[in-house]
Amino acid sequence: MNKQFDFSAIDELLEKALSDQTGELSSLINELILMGRKAGNSGMSLHEIASVVTMGYYVSREPELESLVQFLLSKTQPSDGYVN
Repeated sequence: MNKQFDFSAIDELLEKALSDQTGELSSLINELILMGRKAGNSGMSLHEIASVVTMGYYVSREPELESLVQFLLSKTQPSDGYVN
């Protein structure tokens, strides 16, 4: 693993997940890890993956950015209407 990876952020996040009685945070962490692995395997760079997730974070903080995200998502859909 790259020497630049900082496990302290993961450790802190896992501590928060342990105290989350709903289990929602643990589930979300699992989804993010699996999607990050899938994205990496698809050829996306770490910078690209981080950019996409960062965009989602900012939209959660500034809902007025939602229209921008919807526009960008519309550009990723196949033009023939078929989604695999």
